[in-house]
Amino acid sequence: MSKESSRILPEERIILNVGGTRYETYRSTLIAHPDTLLGTMFQERNRSLRNPNKDGEYFFDRNSKAFHYIMEFYRTGQILWDTRTVLGGRNGTNVTKKELEEELDYFQIRPKDTRVDTALTSASNILDKFVLALESLILKHVSQLGKTIFINASQELISVNRVRTEPEIDPIILRAFNLTAYRMLKEVENEIAQHLYSTFPELNIVWRSERRDIDPKYISIQLSFNYSLKMIFDNSQVGRKRLRSF
Repeated sequence: MSKESSRILPEERIILNVGGTRYETYRSTLIAHPDTLLGTMFQERNRSLRNPNKDGEYFFDRNSKAFHYIMEFYRTGQILWDTRTVLGGRNGTNVTKKELEEELDYFQIRPKDTRVDTALTSASNILDKFVLALESLILKHVSQLGKTIFINASQELISVNRVRTEPEIDPIILRAFNLTAYRMLKEVENEIAQHLYSTFPELNIVWRSERRDIDPKYISIQLSFNYSLKMIFDNSQVGRKRLRSF
């Protein structure tokens, strides 16, 4: 067999013999997690370090029952284990947390702390709600023929103002974000503005902002809507009736 033909191809099946139990998978499944033992072992650069047995298997003298969860990690990216799990099969038994932790440590798998994901999801929800509140504020003001909104956000308060000749604005829409609006606008102001541009292209929104980065810190935003009253007239009952008369 030539040196080239002995190389493990990306989609070639790999047979892992763990404590006498055979597990089959693809090389690509393993190297998708390069920071783990198997992910490193089956990198092409480490080909010369691998020593399969005469049957082409890679033997590990480890816990074969617990390895079921190791293999599922490579396939799903998750540790699919809980205290109720029982492996099937004629001699299926529970895998304890301690046993699983031993194998995770050996195969250099660091379980992801899902609490961080939960916290980040909650933070994302706050940002989503803030943007939706801005959208509602804009639509309500435009529905009353308003064309300008002033938003002032400090580290502890967000307020909304209007041009004196325009309709009243109900500030309660943004009140829930008194303690978070400043930080969100400070970090992702441009992204929020771009979102509003693409969401309401008919309004031709102009977003202007001014920042003060020394105490008291604040961000002032002026939102202007350059929609055409002629367009609104044409869409009104009076406008449509006028067009039909021609």
